[in-house]
Formats: sequence, C-alpha cells, structure tokens
Amino acid sequence: MKLGLENRKKVMWLAVLMALAGLLFWNELSSGGPKFTGSAPQAQNGGLPDLNRIEARLHTSALDRLQQVRYRGSRRDLFVAGPQAMTPLQAAGAAAARRGPIAPHPVLPPQPAGPPPIPLRFYGYTQRAGQPPQCFLQFGGKIFIVGTGERVAGRYVILSINANTVQVRDQVTQNTQFLPLIHA
Repeated sequence: MKLGLENRKKVMWLAVLMALAGLLFWNELSSGGPKFTGSAPQAQNGGLPDLNRIEARLHTSALDRLQQVRYRGSRRDLFVAGPQAMTPLQAAGAAAARRGPIAPHPVLPPQPAGPPPIPLRFYGYTQRAGQPPQCFLQFGGKIFIVGTGERVAGRYVILSINANTVQVRDQVTQNTQFLPLIHA
C-alpha cells in the first residue's frame, strides 16, 4: 500500500507548509481575536472614534430630488398612503355592485357527452404503383398497416385515406372521425 511518501521533495514542501500554517493558526489564537481597523478617526482614549471629527451633514438637496421622482407604473404607489385611485374598469365594476345583484342565468341541464374519440394515431401512408393507398396507424403499442375497407383491432374500419387525414368509423358506436397526420 502506498502512502504518497515516495517523493521526498514533495513531502518536505508539505512539512514546511504545514509548519507555516500551524504558526499562523497559533498566532491568531494567541492574539485574542481579530483586530479591527476602521476608517473613522480614532481618539487617544480607549480606541473609540472622536465624534467631534466625524462629518454629520444631511444632504437635503439629494432628498428633495428623490422626492420629486414620480412613480408612473400601473400598480399602487408605495410612497402614498391612503386609498388608491380607481381605474375606469374598477369604477364601472363598483357602480354595477351598487346597483344590485344581476339575475342569475338559468342553469341548463348537462348535455350528453359525444362519442369517445377514436384511440388511433395516423403516422403516414404509402401508395405503390397500381395499388390502393395504405396507412400506418398506431393502436396501443402496436402499429398497423391497413388499406381502405380493412379493420383495425376488430372494431375500427378505414373509410378513406388521404395524404393528411384518415377517415375511420367505430363499428360499436357508429362514430366517424377524421384522424390528422401526426408529425413526429
């Protein structure tokens, strides 16, 4: 098993760097923590800043310029207290609410659902010279190559085949649908 101690030169450099890191660590611990040097002038007594020498002027001209900036967004102004002015649409809604409730529309009975969609997918067609066209249909995990008048899965009859659509009839529900070409 190798420990990485084969290269004597690298081991010596590692020992020197570890000793240097140890000295720096010991020096940091023995000094009582980091020393802060601020940019404020220090007084002679206790290291506190001399408050008489710090500039404490308030620039009112900059504040006046900031106060003149007007918010022109479409949302509420964060710097104005009180109610927000209404937009024309909100005013119309408030006026309608003051007039009273609107009579409810009569509830219509639910419409019967149409026949379920045909679960075939049309992926393309082929036509050899002198033969009728055939289409590629997917049903579940299987792909069928069928022509006009043939059945898919014993239930769906192919009525017509075009370049972009296939007309299919469900023999159980007598539902006829056009299946669009799916571009893969």
